[in-house]
Amino acid sequence: LKHNPGMDARDFYALELAAKAKIEFRRTYWYVPSATHEGGHRVEADTSACSCEDYELRRQPCKHMLAVRIVRERNTGRAVPMADLPPT
Repeated sequence: LKHNPGMDARDFYALELAAKAKIEFRRTYWYVPSATHEGGHRVEADTSACSCEDYELRRQPCKHMLAVRIVRERNTGRAVPMADLPPT
């Protein structure tokens, strides 16, 4: 992931999640542990949606979706595009 001077809080927290959390692929989705409560969030395999409140409210990529993208890039060694999101 390249440095982006326009990085916002979600980008920062996504980098932190990707570095510290145990993000797992579970057959059909990614599991991202929650930083604020027990359990975690479900990110669709293609990173098109997340079960967190931030995504549900904004319908824009959340820190969990961005963290999965970082992990996928790290694991494959190449950039992974975000899925097309539905219009808001």
